[in-house]
Amino acid sequence: MNKHKDGFIPYGCPSVDDSDINAVCNVLRGNWLSQGPSIEKFEEKIAHYCGVRYAVVVSSGTAALHLACMATGLSKGDYHWTSPVTFVATSNCGVYCGSRPEFVDIDTCTYNMDVTLLEEKLIEAKKEGRLPKVVIPVHFAGLPCDMARIHALSEEYGFQIIEDACHALGAKYRTESGEWVTVGSCNHSDMTVFSFHPVKHITTGEGGCITTNDKKVYDLLLMLRNHGITKDQRLFSNHETGSWYYEMQTLGYNYRLSDIHCALGISQLSRLDKMIQKRQELALQYDNLLNNVSGITPQKRMDGYENSFHLYITLIDYEGYGISRTELVKSLKDFGIGAQVHYIPVYSHPYYTKHFDVKSCDYPNAEEYYATALSFPLFADITEQTVTSIVEKLLEILEKS
Repeated sequence: MNKHKDGFIPYGCPSVDDSDINAVCNVLRGNWLSQGPSIEKFEEKIAHYCGVRYAVVVSSGTAALHLACMATGLSKGDYHWTSPVTFVATSNCGVYCGSRPEFVDIDTCTYNMDVTLLEEKLIEAKKEGRLPKVVIPVHFAGLPCDMARIHALSEEYGFQIIEDACHALGAKYRTESGEWVTVGSCNHSDMTVFSFHPVKHITTGEGGCITTNDKKVYDLLLMLRNHGITKDQRLFSNHETGSWYYEMQTLGYNYRLSDIHCALGISQLSRLDKMIQKRQELALQYDNLLNNVSGITPQKRMDGYENSFHLYITLIDYEGYGISRTELVKSLKDFGIGAQVHYIPVYSHPYYTKHFDVKSCDYPNAEEYYATALSFPLFADITEQTVTSIVEKLLEILEKS
């Protein structure tokens, strides 16, 4: 097997080579460790890759989500809606702004937000006068949502869209006209958010990004990531002109990303397409090995959607095999194989049950998904032989149970 340095195969692992190390070392030998030229260069490359006008890099995907919500004006008394099956940050970002979270159940085929259920919930919310200000669809595991339909609903019901694409850098979807759209282009949204955490498609160590086509939003995001400060004289409220002068025009945060991080990101981005292709090939291998196994259901492939496969997820009938998920994960770990659950439904966490009126019975699809989901190792440096060995060990454990 292709194991991690400690002999364990994690569910995700960064791909770092000599070109990445050299890129970081070059910055360390230079004059700028932070707030230097590598940041703008990284942003320009991301924007070009996604086919969008502007990109703003920040310290994490969570910071990106938070600033995106701030840029929409989300505040106390507002509602933001998202998927219940996601990392908590997708919902927390709106809570940071004082907004109340609500959830739209997932589609049982894609594990993304069910757009039909979204429309039904919007119809009811309009009657009750409690429409969301922001909807945050999640491109779960790398599979894009039906953004064209969600965008059409936003025009009808007046909400803004922040795409959570922390799993989906490099993913694409096809429009009715046959055009392929790259996630992050914001063709059907106000903003898109990415994460560069070590297990994602590319990494900056920690980091994130927001893309947008709106210049005003872009300018605001630049200020919000840097304490609310601007040095752009065109935006000054006072009449100072000294080179030393700057203004804090709003309450922002220190969410900057350093040149060190950005140098790694630039290097990683140059290999992104190859790493995605490798993930797709490995996911197809998993599919071929598991598709005809009774009681195991891989995430379905959808026509018109190009999945970038941040995760490889299956649904497993544990009861049918006579084994609990806890027992299966432990047995896999004993063989040096890391399996993970993505994710615990957000509404079930103690903070949410304490502070918000959410009930698990309102999300039957999310409940069924969570009861059966399991993610298996998938990253660019894993080998085909390793995938075969993982599946062999999985089936061996299940057959013995």
